[in-house]
Amino acid sequence: MTQPSPDGGPVLLDVDALFAFLVHFMQDERIRNPKILFPSEVWEDIQTIFFKFDRQLADGTRNGLHTAQIFEVWSALGRDDEVASIEEKKKMLSRIQLVDLDNTGLIKFDQFAQLLRIYILDRSMSQRAYELKHTKASRFTRAEVSELREVFHMLDEAGTGEIDFIAVKGMFRDMGCDLKREDVDRLYAIMDATLAEVDANDNKLIDFGEFLMLMRVIIEQNFAGIADKLKIASPPPASKAARARAMLSRRASATQ
Repeated sequence: MTQPSPDGGPVLLDVDALFAFLVHFMQDERIRNPKILFPSEVWEDIQTIFFKFDRQLADGTRNGLHTAQIFEVWSALGRDDEVASIEEKKKMLSRIQLVDLDNTGLIKFDQFAQLLRIYILDRSMSQRAYELKHTKASRFTRAEVSELREVFHMLDEAGTGEIDFIAVKGMFRDMGCDLKREDVDRLYAIMDATLAEVDANDNKLIDFGEFLMLMRVIIEQNFAGIADKLKIASPPPASKAARARAMLSRRASATQ
């Protein structure tokens, strides 16, 4: 079954990739019992919202939901910002195709649970690839990445996987740095210039990969003596990545 895309064209899938995915998908034990994918309270919340749209009929059965209704459920779950773009809507339509194995065009709740699983997997893989890209570009050693990950986790008190400028500023406070107003302004300029280059979703929040890129710029400038405190040295500027970081450093300095 081919779902129309938001811009009017068909959503085309790689048949070989689709077949390989389906084989793995149907062999997964969790597919036969999607309830174990989620904590019980989360499962109940999702189920309640889904059944507000998929109402029970007189005979006690439910029809399932059409594609448009799935997007309404997604919005009710507070995730509509994650499918706001045309590209993300196309991806979601492709995922709906994967779980609609009986080609009815209607998604039952257990299929919706599988849709959530695919979505979470896709997001996790994309975020991991994004993080690896920045990890490599930052040119930190494995030990340094491990050390900086511990720092990031301490700053990420809410456990969201993202931190803001206040958390970054707090890092220097926790290290005993007394930042004056001009230091705070300079730190903000460094962060702003770095995120302008690496923040793909432009949300002004910093995930771990972006944190590594920010820390590389901060360390290369030895802002507030942080390179000495963390005992992390700047790598020799030999690659394009190094030249890019040097450019970011110059831009940040120019905004002071």
